[in-house]
Amino acid sequence: ASPASPASPASPASYSVTLRTGRPYRVSPGAVLQIEDGDLVQRGDNLVLLVFERAKTGDIIQGLPRIEELLEARKPKEACILSRNSGEVKVVYGEGDETIGRDAYSIKVIETGGAVIDYPLGPGQNLIVADGSHVNAGQPLTDGPSNPHEILEIFFSLGSDEGTYACASHALQKVQSFLVNEVQMVYQSQGIDISDKHIEVIVRQMTNKVRIDDGGDTTMLPGELVELRQVEQVNEAMSITGGARAEYTPVLLGITKASLNTDSFISAASFQETTRVLTEAAIEGKSDWLRGLKENVIIGRLIPAGTGYNTYEETSTIEDYSADLGSGILDEVDDPLEMVLDDRTAKLYSLDTPDLDGGTYGGRSNERSSFLDDDDLIADEVISAIEEEEEEDYVDDDDDDDFED
Repeated sequence: ASPASPASPASPASYSVTLRTGRPYRVSPGAVLQIEDGDLVQRGDNLVLLVFERAKTGDIIQGLPRIEELLEARKPKEACILSRNSGEVKVVYGEGDETIGRDAYSIKVIETGGAVIDYPLGPGQNLIVADGSHVNAGQPLTDGPSNPHEILEIFFSLGSDEGTYACASHALQKVQSFLVNEVQMVYQSQGIDISDKHIEVIVRQMTNKVRIDDGGDTTMLPGELVELRQVEQVNEAMSITGGARAEYTPVLLGITKASLNTDSFISAASFQETTRVLTEAAIEGKSDWLRGLKENVIIGRLIPAGTGYNTYEETSTIEDYSADLGSGILDEVDDPLEMVLDDRTAKLYSLDTPDLDGGTYGGRSNERSSFLDDDDLIADEVISAIEEEEEEDYVDDDDDDDFED
Protein backbone atom coordinates (compact mmCIF):
# COMPACT_ATOMS: atom_id res chain seq x y z
CA ALA A 1 0.00 0.00 0.00
CA SER A 2 1.23 3.50 -0.84
CA PRO A 3 -0.07 6.87 0.43
CA ALA A 4 -2.34 8.55 -2.09
CA SER A 5 -2.11 12.08 -0.51
CA PRO A 6 0.46 13.17 2.05
CA ALA A 7 -1.94 15.82 3.37
CA SER A 8 -4.31 13.38 5.06
CA PRO A 9 -2.33 10.34 6.36
CA ALA A 10 -5.04 9.19 8.77
CA SER A 11 -7.82 9.05 6.23
CA PRO A 12 -8.77 5.50 5.09
CA ALA A 13 -9.41 6.72 1.57
CA SER A 14 -5.83 7.99 1.25
CA TYR A 15 -4.34 4.47 0.69
CA SER A 16 -4.52 2.06 -2.30
CA VAL A 17 -3.58 -1.63 -2.79
CA THR A 18 -1.47 -2.84 -5.76
CA LEU A 19 -1.65 -6.58 -6.70
CA ARG A 20 1.20 -8.24 -8.58
CA THR A 21 1.54 -11.84 -9.84
CA GLY A 22 4.18 -13.95 -8.10
CA ARG A 23 5.88 -17.25 -8.94
CA PRO A 24 6.74 -19.77 -6.21
CA TYR A 25 10.03 -21.70 -6.32
CA ARG A 26 10.17 -25.00 -4.48
CA VAL A 27 13.46 -25.86 -2.78
CA SER A 28 14.66 -28.94 -0.92
CA PRO A 29 15.49 -29.01 2.79
CA GLY A 30 18.98 -27.79 3.56
CA ALA A 31 19.16 -25.40 0.58
CA VAL A 32 21.17 -22.17 1.02
CA LEU A 33 19.40 -18.90 0.16
CA GLN A 34 21.37 -16.43 -1.97
CA ILE A 35 19.02 -13.45 -1.37
CA GLU A 36 17.37 -11.75 1.59
CA ASP A 37 13.74 -10.90 2.23
CA GLY A 38 12.71 -7.79 0.32
CA ASP A 39 15.65 -7.78 -2.12
CA LEU A 40 15.04 -6.83 -5.71
CA VAL A 41 15.77 -9.71 -8.07
CA GLN A 42 16.03 -9.67 -11.81
CA ARG A 43 15.83 -12.28 -14.51
CA GLY A 44 18.75 -14.72 -14.31
CA ASP A 45 19.71 -14.02 -10.68
CA ASN A 46 20.62 -16.95 -8.40
CA LEU A 47 18.02 -17.50 -5.70
CA VAL A 48 18.93 -20.74 -3.94
CA LEU A 49 21.92 -23.09 -3.84
CA LEU A 50 20.61 -26.67 -3.82
CA VAL A 51 22.51 -29.26 -1.78
CA PHE A 52 22.02 -32.95 -2.58
CA GLU A 53 23.84 -36.26 -2.26
CA ARG A 54 24.36 -38.64 -5.15
CA ALA A 55 24.09 -42.35 -4.41
CA LYS A 56 27.29 -44.28 -5.13
CA THR A 57 27.01 -46.69 -8.03
CA GLY A 58 29.30 -49.43 -9.30
CA ASP A 59 31.41 -49.29 -12.42
CA ILE A 60 29.32 -51.92 -14.18
CA ILE A 61 25.60 -51.21 -14.08
CA GLN A 62 24.21 -52.09 -17.49
CA GLY A 63 25.05 -52.95 -21.04
CA LEU A 64 27.47 -55.50 -22.40
CA PRO A 65 30.01 -55.11 -19.55
CA ARG A 66 27.34 -56.34 -17.13
CA ILE A 67 26.51 -59.27 -19.43
CA GLU A 68 30.20 -60.18 -19.61
CA GLU A 69 30.50 -59.99 -15.82
CA LEU A 70 27.57 -62.38 -15.40
CA LEU A 71 28.49 -64.95 -18.06
CA GLU A 72 32.15 -65.00 -17.05
CA ALA A 73 31.03 -65.55 -13.42
CA ARG A 74 33.21 -62.74 -12.09
CA LYS A 75 32.93 -61.56 -8.51
CA PRO A 76 31.62 -57.97 -8.26
CA LYS A 77 33.96 -55.44 -6.71
CA GLU A 78 31.28 -53.90 -4.49
CA ALA A 79 28.99 -56.86 -3.85
CA CYS A 80 26.05 -56.63 -1.50
CA ILE A 81 25.75 -58.49 1.80
CA LEU A 82 23.56 -61.59 1.59
CA SER A 83 21.72 -63.19 4.47
CA ARG A 84 23.09 -66.66 5.12
CA ASN A 85 19.96 -67.86 6.92
CA SER A 86 16.36 -66.85 7.39
CA GLY A 87 15.50 -64.68 10.38
CA GLU A 88 14.54 -61.27 11.74
CA VAL A 89 16.66 -58.19 11.04
CA LYS A 90 18.03 -56.18 13.95
CA VAL A 91 19.83 -52.93 13.06
CA VAL A 92 22.55 -51.99 15.56
CA TYR A 93 23.84 -48.41 15.62
CA GLY A 94 27.28 -47.46 16.81
CA GLU A 95 28.04 -45.72 20.10
CA GLY A 96 29.23 -42.15 20.54
CA ASP A 97 28.02 -38.96 18.92
CA GLU A 98 24.67 -39.28 17.18
CA THR A 99 25.90 -37.91 13.85
CA ILE A 100 28.95 -40.16 13.89
CA GLY A 101 27.43 -43.23 15.48
CA ARG A 102 24.59 -43.58 12.99
CA ASP A 103 27.11 -44.07 10.20
CA ALA A 104 28.86 -46.93 12.01
CA TYR A 105 26.21 -49.61 12.32
CA SER A 106 25.89 -53.31 11.63
CA ILE A 107 23.12 -55.80 10.96
CA LYS A 108 22.19 -58.77 13.09
CA VAL A 109 19.90 -61.52 11.84
CA ILE A 110 18.16 -63.48 14.57
CA GLU A 111 17.44 -66.95 13.24
CA THR A 112 14.46 -69.12 14.14
CA GLY A 113 16.53 -71.25 16.51
CA GLY A 114 17.76 -68.19 18.40
CA ALA A 115 21.23 -67.97 16.85
CA VAL A 116 22.42 -64.47 16.01
CA ILE A 117 24.64 -63.72 13.00
CA ASP A 118 26.37 -60.35 12.79
CA TYR A 119 26.93 -58.67 9.42
CA PRO A 120 29.23 -55.62 9.72
CA LEU A 121 28.67 -52.99 7.05
CA GLY A 122 31.53 -51.59 5.05
CA PRO A 123 31.98 -47.97 4.01
CA GLY A 124 29.46 -46.82 1.44
CA GLN A 125 27.04 -49.71 1.96
CA ASN A 126 23.41 -48.72 2.52
CA LEU A 127 20.67 -50.80 4.09
CA ILE A 128 17.76 -51.89 1.92
CA VAL A 129 15.87 -53.79 4.65
CA ALA A 130 13.95 -52.30 7.55
CA ASP A 131 14.58 -52.95 11.22
CA GLY A 132 12.41 -55.84 12.43
CA SER A 133 11.65 -57.19 8.95
CA HIS A 134 11.95 -60.87 8.06
CA VAL A 135 14.54 -61.96 5.50
CA ASN A 136 15.14 -65.27 3.75
CA ALA A 137 18.40 -67.04 3.05
CA GLY A 138 20.24 -65.47 0.12
CA GLN A 139 18.28 -62.19 0.29
CA PRO A 140 20.34 -58.99 -0.16
CA LEU A 141 20.66 -56.82 2.95
CA THR A 142 22.51 -53.88 1.36
CA ASP A 143 22.63 -52.24 -2.03
CA GLY A 144 24.96 -53.42 -4.76
CA PRO A 145 25.18 -56.39 -7.15
CA SER A 146 24.92 -59.93 -5.79
CA ASN A 147 27.83 -62.35 -5.98
CA PRO A 148 26.64 -65.57 -7.74
CA HIS A 149 29.44 -67.60 -6.13
CA GLU A 150 28.22 -66.53 -2.68
CA ILE A 151 24.64 -67.44 -3.60
CA LEU A 152 25.80 -70.93 -4.57
CA GLU A 153 27.77 -71.31 -1.34
CA ILE A 154 24.89 -70.11 0.86
CA PHE A 155 22.26 -72.45 -0.53
CA PHE A 156 24.66 -75.41 -0.57
CA SER A 157 25.64 -74.80 3.06
CA LEU A 158 21.98 -74.93 4.14
CA GLY A 159 22.10 -78.69 3.67
CA SER A 160 19.30 -81.09 2.95
CA ASP A 161 17.93 -84.25 4.48
CA GLU A 162 17.84 -85.86 1.03
CA GLY A 163 21.62 -85.86 0.63
CA THR A 164 24.41 -83.96 -1.04
CA TYR A 165 23.07 -84.46 -4.56
CA ALA A 166 19.70 -82.85 -3.78
CA CYS A 167 21.40 -80.00 -1.94
CA ALA A 168 23.81 -79.34 -4.81
CA SER A 169 20.99 -79.48 -7.37
CA HIS A 170 18.94 -76.98 -5.35
CA ALA A 171 21.88 -74.58 -5.01
CA LEU A 172 22.67 -74.77 -8.73
CA GLN A 173 19.01 -74.11 -9.60
CA LYS A 174 19.05 -70.95 -7.47
CA VAL A 175 22.15 -69.70 -9.27
CA GLN A 176 20.65 -70.55 -12.65
CA SER A 177 17.52 -68.53 -11.88
CA PHE A 178 19.62 -65.61 -10.66
CA LEU A 179 21.81 -65.54 -13.78
CA VAL A 180 18.87 -65.81 -16.18
CA ASN A 181 16.96 -63.02 -14.41
CA GLU A 182 19.99 -60.72 -14.29
CA VAL A 183 20.82 -61.19 -17.97
CA GLN A 184 17.19 -60.64 -18.94
CA MET A 185 17.07 -57.50 -16.81
CA VAL A 186 19.99 -55.98 -18.71
CA TYR A 187 18.52 -56.77 -22.12
CA GLN A 188 15.02 -55.63 -21.18
CA SER A 189 16.39 -52.33 -19.91
CA GLN A 190 17.59 -51.72 -23.47
CA GLY A 191 14.23 -52.72 -24.95
CA ILE A 192 15.39 -56.14 -26.19
CA ASP A 193 13.26 -59.24 -25.66
CA ILE A 194 15.08 -62.60 -25.70
CA SER A 195 13.53 -65.97 -24.96
CA ASP A 196 14.73 -67.55 -21.73
CA LYS A 197 15.67 -70.81 -23.45
CA HIS A 198 18.64 -69.21 -25.23
CA ILE A 199 20.10 -67.94 -21.97
CA GLU A 200 19.28 -71.17 -20.14
CA VAL A 201 21.38 -73.20 -22.59
CA ILE A 202 24.42 -71.09 -21.73
CA VAL A 203 23.72 -71.08 -17.99
CA ARG A 204 23.30 -74.86 -17.94
CA GLN A 205 26.85 -75.31 -19.23
CA MET A 206 28.10 -72.99 -16.50
CA THR A 207 26.43 -74.93 -13.67
CA ASN A 208 26.90 -78.63 -14.48
CA LYS A 209 30.28 -79.21 -12.80
CA VAL A 210 31.33 -79.99 -9.23
CA ARG A 211 34.75 -80.00 -7.59
CA ILE A 212 35.83 -83.23 -5.91
CA ASP A 213 36.81 -82.72 -2.26
CA ASP A 214 37.41 -86.37 -1.36
CA GLY A 215 37.46 -89.12 -3.96
CA GLY A 216 36.68 -91.90 -1.48
CA ASP A 217 37.04 -95.32 -3.13
CA THR A 218 36.41 -93.92 -6.61
CA THR A 219 39.04 -93.14 -9.22
CA MET A 220 38.37 -89.38 -9.03
CA LEU A 221 41.02 -87.12 -7.55
CA PRO A 222 40.57 -84.13 -5.21
CA GLY A 223 40.25 -80.88 -7.13
CA GLU A 224 38.98 -82.57 -10.29
CA LEU A 225 36.01 -80.99 -12.07
CA VAL A 226 33.37 -83.58 -12.96
CA GLU A 227 29.75 -83.36 -14.03
CA LEU A 228 27.25 -83.64 -11.21
CA ARG A 229 25.26 -86.51 -12.73
CA GLN A 230 28.40 -88.50 -13.45
CA VAL A 231 29.58 -88.18 -9.84
CA GLU A 232 26.17 -89.24 -8.56
CA GLN A 233 26.17 -92.33 -10.79
CA VAL A 234 29.59 -93.31 -9.46
CA ASN A 235 28.40 -92.77 -5.88
CA GLU A 236 25.38 -94.99 -6.50
CA ALA A 237 27.73 -97.71 -7.73
CA MET A 238 29.85 -97.24 -4.60
CA SER A 239 26.75 -97.61 -2.42
CA ILE A 240 25.98 -100.95 -4.05
CA THR A 241 29.53 -102.26 -3.71
CA GLY A 242 29.98 -100.85 -0.20
CA GLY A 243 32.75 -98.41 -1.10
CA ALA A 244 33.26 -94.89 0.19
CA ARG A 245 31.34 -92.23 -1.70
CA ALA A 246 32.99 -89.20 -3.25
CA GLU A 247 32.44 -85.83 -1.58
CA TYR A 248 32.10 -82.76 -3.76
CA THR A 249 31.15 -79.09 -3.86
CA PRO A 250 29.22 -77.43 -6.71
CA VAL A 251 31.11 -74.73 -8.60
CA LEU A 252 30.15 -71.97 -11.01
CA LEU A 253 32.31 -71.68 -14.12
CA GLY A 254 32.47 -68.85 -16.61
CA ILE A 255 31.76 -69.60 -20.25
CA THR A 256 35.49 -69.47 -21.08
CA LYS A 257 36.53 -71.88 -18.33
CA ALA A 258 33.53 -74.13 -18.98
CA SER A 259 34.54 -74.49 -22.63
CA LEU A 260 38.07 -75.51 -21.64
CA ASN A 261 36.81 -78.11 -19.13
CA THR A 262 34.71 -80.08 -21.60
CA ASP A 263 35.13 -83.84 -22.05
CA SER A 264 36.18 -83.41 -25.68
CA PHE A 265 39.78 -82.26 -26.04
CA ILE A 266 39.18 -81.52 -29.74
CA SER A 267 36.44 -79.05 -28.83
CA ALA A 268 38.54 -77.49 -26.06
CA ALA A 269 41.62 -77.18 -28.28
CA SER A 270 39.63 -75.36 -30.96
CA PHE A 271 38.60 -72.67 -28.47
CA GLN A 272 41.58 -71.39 -26.47
CA GLU A 273 44.96 -72.55 -25.11
CA THR A 274 45.38 -75.07 -27.91
CA THR A 275 48.93 -76.08 -26.97
CA ARG A 276 48.13 -76.72 -23.32
CA VAL A 277 44.95 -78.68 -24.08
CA LEU A 278 46.60 -80.93 -26.66
CA THR A 279 49.66 -81.47 -24.45
CA GLU A 280 47.57 -82.53 -21.46
CA ALA A 281 45.44 -84.78 -23.66
CA ALA A 282 48.56 -86.49 -25.01
CA ILE A 283 50.10 -86.95 -21.56
CA GLU A 284 46.90 -88.33 -20.05
CA GLY A 285 46.11 -90.46 -23.10
CA LYS A 286 42.60 -89.08 -23.50
CA SER A 287 40.07 -90.46 -25.96
CA ASP A 288 37.52 -88.27 -27.71
CA TRP A 289 34.30 -90.16 -28.41
CA LEU A 290 32.94 -87.39 -30.66
CA ARG A 291 29.66 -86.90 -28.83
CA GLY A 292 29.35 -83.16 -29.40
CA LEU A 293 28.77 -80.98 -32.43
CA LYS A 294 32.09 -79.13 -32.65
CA GLU A 295 34.34 -82.17 -32.67
CA ASN A 296 32.26 -83.85 -35.39
CA VAL A 297 32.35 -80.71 -37.53
CA ILE A 298 36.11 -80.40 -37.09
CA ILE A 299 36.83 -83.91 -38.38
CA GLY A 300 34.16 -83.69 -41.09
CA ARG A 301 31.57 -86.14 -39.76
CA LEU A 302 27.80 -85.90 -39.59
CA ILE A 303 26.82 -84.01 -36.45
CA PRO A 304 24.76 -85.95 -33.85
CA ALA A 305 21.64 -83.87 -34.46
CA GLY A 306 18.84 -83.50 -36.95
CA THR A 307 16.57 -85.97 -38.74
CA GLY A 308 19.38 -88.12 -40.12
CA TYR A 309 21.00 -88.87 -36.79
CA ASN A 310 18.30 -91.24 -35.49
CA THR A 311 18.84 -93.63 -38.40
CA TYR A 312 22.24 -94.55 -37.00
CA GLU A 313 20.64 -95.53 -33.71
CA GLU A 314 18.54 -98.29 -35.33
CA THR A 315 20.09 -101.75 -35.32
CA SER A 316 18.93 -102.68 -38.81
CA THR A 317 20.36 -99.52 -40.28
CA ILE A 318 23.65 -100.12 -38.52
CA GLU A 319 23.87 -103.63 -39.97
CA ASP A 320 23.05 -102.37 -43.47
CA TYR A 321 25.61 -99.61 -43.11
CA SER A 322 28.21 -102.09 -41.95
CA ALA A 323 27.41 -104.43 -44.88
CA ASP A 324 27.74 -101.58 -47.37
CA LEU A 325 31.16 -100.71 -46.05
CA GLY A 326 32.27 -104.30 -46.36
CA SER A 327 33.51 -106.86 -43.94
CA GLY A 328 37.18 -106.27 -44.63
CA ILE A 329 37.52 -102.93 -42.90
CA LEU A 330 39.52 -104.30 -40.02
CA ASP A 331 41.75 -106.20 -42.43
CA GLU A 332 42.99 -102.92 -43.87
CA VAL A 333 44.24 -101.77 -40.46
CA ASP A 334 47.61 -103.08 -39.31
CA ASP A 335 46.81 -102.58 -35.63
CA PRO A 336 43.12 -102.34 -34.66
CA LEU A 337 44.09 -100.71 -31.37
CA GLU A 338 45.37 -97.66 -33.25
CA MET A 339 42.05 -97.11 -35.02
CA VAL A 340 40.18 -93.98 -33.91
CA LEU A 341 36.73 -95.06 -32.72
CA ASP A 342 33.70 -93.01 -31.84
CA ASP A 343 30.24 -94.07 -30.68
CA ARG A 344 28.99 -94.78 -34.19
CA THR A 345 32.09 -96.64 -35.34
CA ALA A 346 32.13 -98.67 -32.14
CA LYS A 347 28.57 -99.84 -32.83
CA LEU A 348 29.59 -100.99 -36.29
CA TYR A 349 32.34 -103.14 -34.80
CA SER A 350 30.14 -104.37 -31.91
CA LEU A 351 31.99 -102.13 -29.47
CA ASP A 352 30.66 -99.52 -27.10
CA THR A 353 31.90 -96.96 -24.62
CA PRO A 354 32.77 -98.22 -21.14
CA ASP A 355 30.23 -97.57 -18.44
CA LEU A 356 30.97 -95.85 -15.16
CA ASP A 357 31.84 -99.06 -13.34
CA GLY A 358 34.75 -99.57 -15.70
CA GLY A 359 34.21 -103.29 -15.91
CA THR A 360 31.95 -103.73 -18.92
CA TYR A 361 31.43 -101.96 -22.19
CA GLY A 362 27.88 -100.65 -22.43
CA GLY A 363 26.34 -103.71 -20.82
CA ARG A 364 27.82 -106.20 -23.30
CA SER A 365 28.62 -109.78 -22.39
CA ASN A 366 31.60 -110.59 -20.21
CA GLU A 367 33.26 -112.54 -22.98
CA ARG A 368 33.34 -109.52 -25.24
CA SER A 369 34.52 -107.33 -22.38
CA SER A 370 37.40 -109.64 -21.61
CA PHE A 371 38.23 -109.69 -25.32
CA LEU A 372 38.42 -105.92 -25.36
CA ASP A 373 40.28 -105.57 -22.08
CA ASP A 374 43.06 -108.01 -23.01
CA ASP A 375 45.26 -106.34 -25.62
CA ASP A 376 47.41 -109.46 -25.95
CA LEU A 377 44.45 -111.55 -27.13
CA ILE A 378 43.66 -108.99 -29.82
CA ALA A 379 47.26 -108.95 -30.98
CA ASP A 380 47.41 -112.78 -31.00
CA GLU A 381 44.28 -113.07 -33.13
CA VAL A 382 45.57 -110.49 -35.59
CA ILE A 383 48.90 -112.31 -35.83
CA SER A 384 47.17 -115.68 -36.31
CA ALA A 385 44.98 -114.21 -39.05
CA ILE A 386 48.05 -112.84 -40.84
CA GLU A 387 49.83 -116.21 -40.55
CA GLU A 388 46.80 -118.02 -42.03
CA GLU A 389 46.78 -115.64 -45.00
CA GLU A 390 50.51 -116.23 -45.54
CA GLU A 391 50.00 -120.02 -45.44
CA GLU A 392 47.20 -119.78 -48.00
CA ASP A 393 49.40 -117.68 -50.27
CA TYR A 394 52.21 -120.25 -49.89
CA VAL A 395 49.88 -123.13 -50.80
CA ASP A 396 48.65 -121.25 -53.86
CA ASP A 397 52.23 -120.69 -55.01
CA ASP A 398 52.97 -124.44 -54.72
CA ASP A 399 49.90 -125.28 -56.78
CA ASP A 400 51.00 -122.86 -59.49
CA ASP A 401 54.47 -124.44 -59.60
CA ASP A 402 52.99 -127.94 -59.96
CA PHE A 403 50.77 -126.76 -62.78
CA GLU A 404 53.73 -125.25 -64.64
CA ASP A 405 55.68 -128.49 -64.34
